[in-house]
Amino acid sequence: MKVLLLNTFAHYGGAALACRRLQNALLKTQTCEARTLTRDLPAPFQAVTAGELGYWGGKRAWARFVAERLQVRWSIKDKNTQFMFSPATWGQDLHKNAWVQEADILHLHWINFGFLSLQGLRALAKLSKPIVWTLHDMWAFTGGCHYAGACTHFLEKCGNCYLLKNPKPRDWSARLWQEKRAILKDLQARLKVVTCSQWLADLAGKSGLLEDIPIEAIPNPIDTSQFCVLEKPVFRKRWSIPSDKFVLLFSAMNVQDTRKGFAYLQEALGLLYHEYPDLRDRLALAVVGKGAGKDENLQFPTYYLGSLATPEAMNEAYNVADAFVLPSLEDNLPNTVMEAMACGLPTVAFHTGGLPEMIQHQKTGYLASLKDARSLAEGILFLVNHTDFPTLGRQAREFVKAQYAEQRVAEMYAKVYQSMT
Repeated sequence: MKVLLLNTFAHYGGAALACRRLQNALLKTQTCEARTLTRDLPAPFQAVTAGELGYWGGKRAWARFVAERLQVRWSIKDKNTQFMFSPATWGQDLHKNAWVQEADILHLHWINFGFLSLQGLRALAKLSKPIVWTLHDMWAFTGGCHYAGACTHFLEKCGNCYLLKNPKPRDWSARLWQEKRAILKDLQARLKVVTCSQWLADLAGKSGLLEDIPIEAIPNPIDTSQFCVLEKPVFRKRWSIPSDKFVLLFSAMNVQDTRKGFAYLQEALGLLYHEYPDLRDRLALAVVGKGAGKDENLQFPTYYLGSLATPEAMNEAYNVADAFVLPSLEDNLPNTVMEAMACGLPTVAFHTGGLPEMIQHQKTGYLASLKDARSLAEGILFLVNHTDFPTLGRQAREFVKAQYAEQRVAEMYAKVYQSMT
């Protein structure tokens, strides 16, 4: 069986990581012949290629991305939210690609930013091939947003979009929703939707676009031999982090992304600093990701590790820390939480999205009340003062090994593929 995975990027973002890890899991377990098609020419990976090759192919891909972002920028209410909305206006002509033609099953992942347009999706549908679509956010069943926040318009039909400058019943989001509806109706008999979390599966199943399409929750896989517990003192010394500190690690692709909730962490640390003076010499923070401002007042000593691009570098970063904190306001099944727990780090996060499926409260970490900095502070305090802290870390790693093992996830996807052929 030949399965072709399609994702915009080979390297950039959580969906790219998840897609590559799934391909590796399928190949390792010899589940199927798995290849990946991306927007940009990647570094030499096994069985990965770009939709358009060569210098000019890369330039055209970049031009499509820029054109779409400008279109969104002109229509969006707040430029800070421009990456929260994707119209899929531009994309590559993929239905004639040799790998697409050869595939028995097309497996879509994250396809925005000029990789696959709605017109291109319609062209793939006309090939009459079975299609699996793994959702890494809500975009497939909304009128353009990747996360709907408090908006529930997607449950019936979109319109009056809060992200747009001129929201009205028949606005851009409403037109995009109707276009998706027509495409999905054509695909219905040959489409299986997979979500990385049960939370997202439940939302998708209630949506007006996917309510009649089969949906299954399958987590992302992880190689727990790659993300593992290492000698912490070695990496503390390498990063010049004192060995006597209890180090919290925060990681996000963009620290300034409001959805990742860094402001709540800042407030929680302020509460701890002022209300628990004994922590001032014990607690420290390490930050991974772009956009971290070193002038921010985080009260406790803070170590900025920068943007880390390789699994090896991220594994080192996890192993300088004692615990992981990710106060996302909305998230699916974050790779960072999975990686941190595989490295033996208990995790503090808000009770939202797919995070309650990853963190067992007070057993592998702490689930704080959503958008509650004090509750987040209490979670951090719970870990810092836990009388048997090493057990929390061991339980976190064992949970990841049991739930997200490559063999287990590959077998779950194999059943999906077999059901469609």
